[in-house]
Amino acid sequence: MKVILQNPWQPVDYQAALETQSSLTRDGVVGWYLFSSKPVITLGKRATEEELLLPVDVLQEKGIKVLKVDRGGLATYHGPEQILGFPLGTLLEHTSNSRGVKLFVDNLVDKLALIFLDEKKRTGEEFTLDLDKSHRCPGLWLSEKSKMASIGLKFDRHHIGHGFAFNVSPLPIQGLLKTCGEPSETLTSLHKKE
Repeated sequence: MKVILQNPWQPVDYQAALETQSSLTRDGVVGWYLFSSKPVITLGKRATEEELLLPVDVLQEKGIKVLKVDRGGLATYHGPEQILGFPLGTLLEHTSNSRGVKLFVDNLVDKLALIFLDEKKRTGEEFTLDLDKSHRCPGLWLSEKSKMASIGLKFDRHHIGHGFAFNVSPLPIQGLLKTCGEPSETLTSLHKKE
């Protein structure tokens, strides 16, 4: 497995990152592409603009693109406050099972939890971690209503599309969109401000 890390201090355009993911997979690279994104709200296949709490033109005036994408899920914010990880390769190459979608997602949640646990161990902070993988919005949840990392994927025989967004710093999304389609659910971050 290869890890390609884009300089997180130089956020890239989300669409350009998708093209990089496809290109690297076509070239036979298996692993992960890690990067930081310029501000964008992606709308998955099930998403509608009703999940946005502001009109698209107002979001764009604030410097946030709105992009319809072919992954599963609803509306998700991506920006410089996150590390995004796009898998490179196929489901078979990542799980040894061409139909191992659940295995892939479960393994990804476990890996994200280990990153979180390692950082919290280092800082000595107390927390609650909810590893209930049956949640209707896949990701890493610190409690039933507080999400640390989002997962939105697309699978086909030739590659895995999109990936995860791990919240490192507080996200500037208050009043911008409904998290997982629910205004009561919140996003948290690894280094949240108290």
